[in-house]
Amino acid sequence: MVRAVDDLCSEAGRAMEVATSMERKQKSSSEATPTPRDVRIQQTKIVLATIDPMKINQAMGALYTTWMGISSVLEREFAKTIALSLTIVEYLRPLTRYVVEPPIYMLLPEEYYRWVPVLVGWGCKAVATSVAWR
Repeated sequence: MVRAVDDLCSEAGRAMEVATSMERKQKSSSEATPTPRDVRIQQTKIVLATIDPMKINQAMGALYTTWMGISSVLEREFAKTIALSLTIVEYLRPLTRYVVEPPIYMLLPEEYYRWVPVLVGWGCKAVATSVAWR
């Protein structure tokens, strides 16, 4: 993967060098200022003439393959983590109803009572996910 990124960077560097030298030549000449469309066309021609398409194709293929492998592993690990965290929440939630919620009710005004179960539930999920992730 590092080699693929290096190949992409080196090809981009080559195209930038050619574009920069062409820009310097154009500034030194007495030609009229090109339109933005002309600049894009010229840059596209430079890229197409300078960059090795096979090298780009191989590098992009390597990056895609790496990305697919990483995403499948992460997806599986993520699913395990979520399942474990939901199991932990099932055991943690009843305990928080009797231990955590009563002191919070005593501290808050009555108009905010409806938020207590929701916030404690989110807290349980955060703690459970943190534990499951490790």
